[in-house]
Amino acid sequence: MAYDLGGFGAAGYNLRSKTSKALVLTPDQINLLTACFTGLAALTSVAVVWATFRVTKATEASVEVLKAQHRAATRPYVEISVYPRTGTTMLMLAVKNTGSSAAENVRLIVDRDFFYNAEEGPNTNIRTFPAFKDVIASLGPRAELKFNLGIGARVLNNPTLCPKKFAIAANYSFAGEHVSETTPIDLAPFVRTVAHEEPIVEQMRRIADNSGKIFDLMNESPI
Repeated sequence: MAYDLGGFGAAGYNLRSKTSKALVLTPDQINLLTACFTGLAALTSVAVVWATFRVTKATEASVEVLKAQHRAATRPYVEISVYPRTGTTMLMLAVKNTGSSAAENVRLIVDRDFFYNAEEGPNTNIRTFPAFKDVIASLGPRAELKFNLGIGARVLNNPTLCPKKFAIAANYSFAGEHVSETTPIDLAPFVRTVAHEEPIVEQMRRIADNSGKIFDLMNESPI
């Protein structure tokens, strides 16, 4: 038995022909698509590189912050201050390492002459004291050097021998780093101040005074 496809067969052939023609790309189109895919791949690579760069920079910044925090927590700090000695009018100069590691090769430099207790002499100028003249090999954590500047009234009333304002430079090193810091000293605020006394000391003085009075009364009483 034979079937005549007639026009249906021709239509099917034409459909296949049109479909085949639609899928066929010219060399120019192929080159264009290739260029597009290459461009997209390049943009993707650039995006990946940029993202990696940002992540790397963020990581480096975090590492630097951690290093700075570690350095700040473990380094030495040479602090210089003046304060009145408790219970007296004596002015004291303190040099203390408040850090958690040793300060090495410490060099303390006073910028002008300052004579202890306003007493001029070859051995009373603090600039000639060993701590301010020689290099200190190491100042350990919490180590402190204290010096008497003199009685407040004498020091503050003799600005020629005891300048109210001066500065002390502290140069030292640690872990391969070098530090240079200058601390200004101002004694003017101590003018007309009173001596601070610990409460327990005041109480002990009162007890001593009362004990003396009782002892005197006992001596005066007839036996």
